[in-house]
Amino acid sequence: ETTTPRAILTGHDYEITCAAVCAELGLVLSGSQEGPCLIHSMNGDLLRTLEGPENCLKPKLIQASREGHCVIFYENGCFCTFSVNGKLQATMETDDHIRAIQLSRDGQYLLTGGDNGVVIVRQVSDLRQLFAYPGCDAGIRAMALSFDQRSQEPQASYKEEEAMLLLTGHYKGTTIAVSPVRREHLECPSIGES
Repeated sequence: ETTTPRAILTGHDYEITCAAVCAELGLVLSGSQEGPCLIHSMNGDLLRTLEGPENCLKPKLIQASREGHCVIFYENGCFCTFSVNGKLQATMETDDHIRAIQLSRDGQYLLTGGDNGVVIVRQVSDLRQLFAYPGCDAGIRAMALSFDQRSQEPQASYKEEEAMLLLTGHYKGTTIAVSPVRREHLECPSIGES
């Protein structure tokens, strides 16, 4: 039995480099090699084009939250946060070669990891650094977040999510689990805050 695509999303002229789905809002985000990033409905309708600042042309990583935030990391080291309406909300540059990004369940916090081996927690709305985990001797290549799936109560915000696990994969072949990621990591800036 063959399956047929639910929708074919068009609008890019170059190969796709990143994609994200926000099922809660019915949105698909995608970025292509020469930009821009596009927002489609799950039915395939092109809704918005996300245009970053002039120097942000090649999207590399993208995440979307159910609260309507879109975070894009560009090849030149620039992060941009957009609303789903296409409004640019914040920009920030980093000198780390970022390889992985994740959003907290409530969409308020961005976790980033890259070649310097440090996981940084940022506020999504302004991309301000809130916390930096102690670095590792190997660059981060992948990252995953897991939330406590055993809880029967709906969790409205990250502040209630005490049982969150952060998993990072490194280029030397190691995997590191940090558990739990605690609320105080997000509320107290670390030394060396940028």
